[in-house]
Amino acid sequence: MRKDQRIHLVRQANQGVAAARNRGILHCRGDYIAPLDADDLWHPTKIEKQMRVLRHGPQDIGLVYTLSRRIDADDYVIRSEKRYTPEGWVFLQHINQNFIGNGSSLLMRRSVVEAVGGYSTRLRELGVQGCEDFLLQLHIAAQYTFAVVPEFLVGYRRTASSMSSNHVRMALSRKLVLESCSEQRNPVAQQVVRKAICEHNLWIILSALKHGKYKTAAQACADVISTKPRKLTTLPRLVLKKFVAKRVQRRKKSMQPVHRQLFHEYQELGNAVEATSPKHRQAMLKLKILDDQLGPSREYLFSNAELGSG
Repeated sequence: MRKDQRIHLVRQANQGVAAARNRGILHCRGDYIAPLDADDLWHPTKIEKQMRVLRHGPQDIGLVYTLSRRIDADDYVIRSEKRYTPEGWVFLQHINQNFIGNGSSLLMRRSVVEAVGGYSTRLRELGVQGCEDFLLQLHIAAQYTFAVVPEFLVGYRRTASSMSSNHVRMALSRKLVLESCSEQRNPVAQQVVRKAICEHNLWIILSALKHGKYKTAAQACADVISTKPRKLTTLPRLVLKKFVAKRVQRRKKSMQPVHRQLFHEYQELGNAVEATSPKHRQAMLKLKILDDQLGPSREYLFSNAELGSG
């Protein structure tokens, strides 16, 4: 097998995903960074299409992302969700919903990644690694715009052994990231962030109870009570919503033909289930208006210096 001189293998002791990616970036010689987790897949045209967007778009684009399909351990597609795909200034929209969902769909300018300090290692040090990609994306969104290639160019794998399958730890990791954005100059933006934290605490309660983490659930309950105690009354509705969604998903799956396709057998477009409701799209459009007002002046803040990148 011929050796490709462009590829270099860099080894280091296990220090977590953030340290590994920072080390890789340090050894890179190109102007662009495109992370790929070991268990994920790219469509052959992914980088080409993202580069086209970066080269022909404005200079304030910090990253370009794509849609992704969920795949199993054998590369078969499990689900394709057509998500809301914001562009431009997106900080508050991303706070409200992590619309990218994984780190393998990104193409970033190296200068931008370095300007925001790279990936933060603090989440791992605090015992809640998992949302390093999300944190970096927010740091970029606070200073740069996003662009999207609205095609399914990534196969995102989530198995029992993957980091993202530890639901409680991922939820706590996301909470810490959200809390690092809780103090904003603009009162409306601050309200958006704090609302997102409160609603995320409700999901922590559900996830922690499901996995027997009662101390974590109790702490999340205390956090909700200290901010918006009436929100606890929405828990039964959330449980019912989750139950109904699972039933509907199982029913749809049972009605689908048995034939399965591998990720690379799918076209870049199509074969997707709409994953956003009209109500959700309306809420995101309201946040877009606020992002368009605050983004250009770089109004967004990160109050928790502990989670600074790098």
